[in-house]
Amino acid sequence: MPRPPERPRPARTLFWLAAVVFAGLVLRLWHLQVVQGPWYQDLAVSNRLRLLPVPAPRGEILDRHGLPLATIRNSFTASLLPGRFDSSDEDLLQRLGAIIDMTPEEILDALEEGGRGYAYEPVRIRRDLPQAAVIALEEQRDELPGVVVEQEPTRSYPEPAGVLAGHVLGYLAPVTVEQLRQDPSYRGTDLVGRTGLEATYERFLRGKEGRQELEVNALGRPVQVLGREPPVPGHDLVLALDARLQAAVEGALTQKVDDLRATGKYPDARGGAAVVMDPRTGEVLAMASVPGFDSERMSGSGRAEYYASLERDPRLPLLNRATFAKYPPGSAFKPVTALAILRSGAATPRTPFHADGFARTGGLVKTDWWVPLGLPSPGTITLSEAITQSINDYFWEMGVRAGVEAIAREARAFGFGKPTGIDLAPEERAGTVPDPAWKARRYATSPPQDRRWFESETMDVAIGQGALEVTVLQMAQAFSAVANRGTYYRPQMVREIHGPGGDMVRPFRPEPAGRVEAPAAWWQAIVQGMEGVVRDRKGTARTAFAGFPREVSVAGKTGSVEVTGKAVHGWFAGFAPVERPEVVVVVFIEHAGGGGSTAAPVGRQILEAYFGLGPETGR
Repeated sequence: MPRPPERPRPARTLFWLAAVVFAGLVLRLWHLQVVQGPWYQDLAVSNRLRLLPVPAPRGEILDRHGLPLATIRNSFTASLLPGRFDSSDEDLLQRLGAIIDMTPEEILDALEEGGRGYAYEPVRIRRDLPQAAVIALEEQRDELPGVVVEQEPTRSYPEPAGVLAGHVLGYLAPVTVEQLRQDPSYRGTDLVGRTGLEATYERFLRGKEGRQELEVNALGRPVQVLGREPPVPGHDLVLALDARLQAAVEGALTQKVDDLRATGKYPDARGGAAVVMDPRTGEVLAMASVPGFDSERMSGSGRAEYYASLERDPRLPLLNRATFAKYPPGSAFKPVTALAILRSGAATPRTPFHADGFARTGGLVKTDWWVPLGLPSPGTITLSEAITQSINDYFWEMGVRAGVEAIAREARAFGFGKPTGIDLAPEERAGTVPDPAWKARRYATSPPQDRRWFESETMDVAIGQGALEVTVLQMAQAFSAVANRGTYYRPQMVREIHGPGGDMVRPFRPEPAGRVEAPAAWWQAIVQGMEGVVRDRKGTARTAFAGFPREVSVAGKTGSVEVTGKAVHGWFAGFAPVERPEVVVVVFIEHAGGGGSTAAPVGRQILEAYFGLGPETGR
């Protein structure tokens, strides 16, 4: 039987090679479909589905009567999907920039800044889009791959709050790298509280973001919503602040500063501050720093340009003059010095003193303010009359007798030299209470003669000048102690915090911050002198308070701070009614003249607004 012919060796090799390849393909298909099938199925689903964050509405900020100062409104945001947006496409960048009013460089910077998440997570590029831009983006969506329009809750400061209490409310700004590092729940394009209450209570106001599961097409465009976990809104703040009174304070202070500048006599009258406080609780009813800023514009899409303009303004509108600026208190400090004099035994309330207008120390001669004006000598006076007429001569002499250490101790007892602890960002300034120990530390590296304390420095501190520095808020706290005859409370901006459902989650109660112990007779002598400031014919605020309704008794003190080469600063601090105080008012105006003629009239307007005594009330 003949043998079949043998296959050529090349053909046999090719056969086995094809068999091996086929077997490998079969095994690979089996591995892909059976072993890795679930994984690829999940991958396919993930390409089709997107789990996107849903921003939480920020909590509202309300005044003590429920008037909204900061709310939320819906707006549209232009966002980019990093995995779908071709950042190297110049034409795409130009087309998008023309619609949302951004340069290609600005778009790329925003994408880099916010693109720290997943490729399918939107990066917010331009918030609060105008309607025309939203329509244009939707019409050209096919020519703008990777560009989406999101609906987002946006912080709003309704009129008049947008330009009211800017330093109190604060503003929102992009989250910082440090905040992202500390709290991974933030996203690179989030807005967070940067100053004011927005910053202090950020963790309460921000809320908790939700989630939304979307089905998308091949271009990454949403097709349908498959599921949604709603966001949890932030908590609401109910403030101690009274919006009506705040508006009156800002209006009176701004008008006075503008009027003084308009005269041409006070070119350096850049601004001022005022604080209105309830001495019984420490609640801040109004806090103004002028010039201020518009919280709406600071938190809006044009914030960078607006912020830059504020930084260039020589009047320093970004500075909160109520909490962060330090000034010598001038004669408004004399009630504190008076208590130090009484406590040291240098004088009693009835000790007579002959004021001749001059004080001599170390070869220097100090001249009282009334001498150059040609006013008659006050003659023999007591402590109350020295306060009423603001006689420096008395406080120079008696201050030296008491000693600067006694004055410094009294100042610290009133809360000077340390922050008040108010719940407002950024952190407030502590101020300076000078004494020999302070000077030795301050000039530790200087020659010994520069570290010595001189009697003339004690005289300066006794009348609220020299190295003594305070904040307007500290003065309000100190005068609350005088109003209460000893006790004062930590200043508070917030009364209550309410949860998203409206339930109160955190009430704020008065928090005693200190107490100045003194006999009733000492308080009476000091307060009597302060009543004379506004009522006595020789009182330094008598003109400002002429005709003020007598049914509301007022005690106050003016101050004029000498500044080398510039006009004096003006102060007024007081409280009412005298026997049962319910409001403390402190007003400060920079480089605008004496306190009696500048700050005191504003103080009167504030008291009229508080008690409803203005012309519009008919009282």
